[in-house]
Amino acid sequence: MRSKINNGLLKVYQWDYYPIIVFTIIMVFLHAMMQINRDDIGFATVLHGNSLLPWLKFRYLNWSSRLAIEASEASVLYLNYIVWKILDILFFVLLAVSSSKLIATPQNARQINWFIIASLLIFPIQDLATAGWASTTMNYLWTLSLAVTTFIPVKKILLKQKVRWYEYLLCMIALAYGSNQEQMAIGLFIIYFAFLVYYVISRKKISVYMLIQLVIIGINILLILNSPGNLIRKNLTIKNDFPDYTMLSHLDKFQLGFSSSLAHIIFSPNLTFFVFSALLAIVVFNKFKDKLFRVIAIIPVLSQITFGLCSPITTQLFPNITGKIFRPMSQYGYVSVENYFFPQVYIPIILLGLISTSVLISLYLVFENSKTTLLTVLIILVGFVSRLMMGFSPSIWVSDLRTFAFIHFSFVICSIILFNKMLDDHLINNKIVYSIIFLTTLSSINIFLFTY
Repeated sequence: MRSKINNGLLKVYQWDYYPIIVFTIIMVFLHAMMQINRDDIGFATVLHGNSLLPWLKFRYLNWSSRLAIEASEASVLYLNYIVWKILDILFFVLLAVSSSKLIATPQNARQINWFIIASLLIFPIQDLATAGWASTTMNYLWTLSLAVTTFIPVKKILLKQKVRWYEYLLCMIALAYGSNQEQMAIGLFIIYFAFLVYYVISRKKISVYMLIQLVIIGINILLILNSPGNLIRKNLTIKNDFPDYTMLSHLDKFQLGFSSSLAHIIFSPNLTFFVFSALLAIVVFNKFKDKLFRVIAIIPVLSQITFGLCSPITTQLFPNITGKIFRPMSQYGYVSVENYFFPQVYIPIILLGLISTSVLISLYLVFENSKTTLLTVLIILVGFVSRLMMGFSPSIWVSDLRTFAFIHFSFVICSIILFNKMLDDHLINNKIVYSIIFLTTLSSINIFLFTY
């Protein structure tokens, strides 16, 4: 009997998805400490004496177009906060499994899965609590997990593998929820449109699945654009939080979105970008001896270390550089009416542009003239656009750090692709493994202490 149990445990341990089991256990302990707060409290009482459909109609006309998301928030939290915890754990696991299905191969699945859970633990999970754990995760984590899952049939279609009818159906339902969030809707539309164009060019025919998915996303975008509630909320946000927003031109809003997005990624401590840029530099350094290529590749990670991870030290050692060149960003971004003619305010913007360009060049150096180059660049750009578009919303500051969730994940998914490349090229050594374990351990301890 004991022998059978031991053999069973050994098989589980040797299973490629054993790392996902470990991740699930970590998520169970983490969610056990999470408490309902902020917006969660309001949504938990919505259905006390109210019917769901009339309430959703009221919300669409007076506050938000996120009908599928808010229906889930009201229904799940009405049932029990424990129900949300169970579902949220499943959505974390779904994100990990879907990422594995999209990237891992039979030869390296176990190693990739370990790196996936490490990357998800390095992801700033605490940002998913800014509006309440339940409310924020349903708007950002759940939409992200479902959206990523919908690309599994896309991969199968491109590889000419069989897709079962229920996979199509489930992924269409998943996308209806996933694209109900504004940032995700725009990002998904860009990606699905790009995949459809690629499919038409390469196969000389249209993918019905991709076309239907584009229609579903388009319907959600129309709901977003035509919601009276979104306009009402926008006007209230301008009045209460950003009165000068109406004075900004489209160029001002673009600069605000550009500056605030990249400054947070590069000029502040950011582990997802650090891991991504470090892996990028390692691959380029191992592939090329050319000094110019190496300089280009090391710029992103060196910038994150200097101006991000080590910013407290840099500020103390070089106060004139950080004080005069990297001045604190105002509500309007780096550029405002008061400093429009000061040349130095454009220095951080130029630096952010140069660092971003070096990232794109480095990706090309790594993957060269391949589909993977186009894919990784697309993922990074879509992640960036998902945050850039917040410059065109007066809630850019009110919405807090949760609006960076999708750009963080774009670095996570590209890091996984880079790690896969490193496995293929036999570049993974003990130093890299121990460094990832060290960062993952510290990040895990940090989020547990945050939640406790």
